[in-house]
Amino acid sequence: MSTQELSNAVLAARISSYVSVGCSVVVFYDHLVLLPQEIRLIWSSKPSMWRTLFLLNRYVVPPCFIWMVYQLSNLSLASYSTLVSSIGQVAQRHQVIYRILIAVAALQQPAAFVFHRVYTIWNKRQFILIILVTSYACTYIGTVVLSIIAVVRFIIPDVSLDIQVACAAHGRSPFLVGAYSLPVILDLILLILTCWNALDRPIVTEHSTVMIGLVRDGIVYFAISLSLRLFNIVVFTRLGPEYINLSWPALWAIITAVVNRMILFGTNELREVQQQGFDPKGRLLGQLDLPFLLQNGIGSHTYLEPEDSSQGHSDSPTGTDIPLHSFLPKLEVSSRMSWF
Repeated sequence: MSTQELSNAVLAARISSYVSVGCSVVVFYDHLVLLPQEIRLIWSSKPSMWRTLFLLNRYVVPPCFIWMVYQLSNLSLASYSTLVSSIGQVAQRHQVIYRILIAVAALQQPAAFVFHRVYTIWNKRQFILIILVTSYACTYIGTVVLSIIAVVRFIIPDVSLDIQVACAAHGRSPFLVGAYSLPVILDLILLILTCWNALDRPIVTEHSTVMIGLVRDGIVYFAISLSLRLFNIVVFTRLGPEYINLSWPALWAIITAVVNRMILFGTNELREVQQQGFDPKGRLLGQLDLPFLLQNGIGSHTYLEPEDSSQGHSDSPTGTDIPLHSFLPKLEVSSRMSWF
């Protein structure tokens, strides 16, 4: 390793260490802030696959970040000597594999909840499910395969171990760029399906108090996810492979925090709507389907009495016109429901 390469590796290691520490702070802060709502909404819900998946993601990510911060810092190399440097280098090569594969696997869990949301707003149509499952399977399998090829053929042979730079990768792999690019395609597919649903199945403004929040959450999620994934690709292709640990911790931490807030705040809004009353046509459109089966008697819904029957559509046996907005509570998206 030349002097210039060593200098770049030292700088990349320091920046990556600071970024990983900052991302771990974001993860733990988000975990503590959302803990009361998690206990109230999730722990009190009935056991289900979505509940297990959400809690697994919530309580596996923080320990992974602790391990990652430790590995990206020089603390993990402080006890190494020249006698065990070869053993340490082998260990660091395995840690490169673990970091990449753990990040790939962890980022697919939040996508499952986004899939549920898209599938629900399409009223659980079969062809939408086929599109979602096919795109998810292809991108996930492709990402894992490309990551393994990149690690085995390009990154592992060029991993160096140094007390100053910790573990640095010097091999540039087009396969890893492809592994970073496939999730972008997946996000674009989800964005297209969401926009297609909005254009093909428009919702009247009077009936969209909840949908406003869902659209807002979706826009924020796709904007952040696409921006961070593109930033990830740019960092690796333009700055060099020694900066491989710079961008993906931020991607992992921020997407996890965004999805956690989207799920908890969206569940809270829909829970309030179901407690107060709901729009039956909105229910048919899948607006109020929850990923968690809430208890506290929410399961048998009660219609609100109509406020005005002078206009609207005929929805009663006698032919009386009942306006749809009569079934919606006067619930607006308040500032406390905001993500940030």
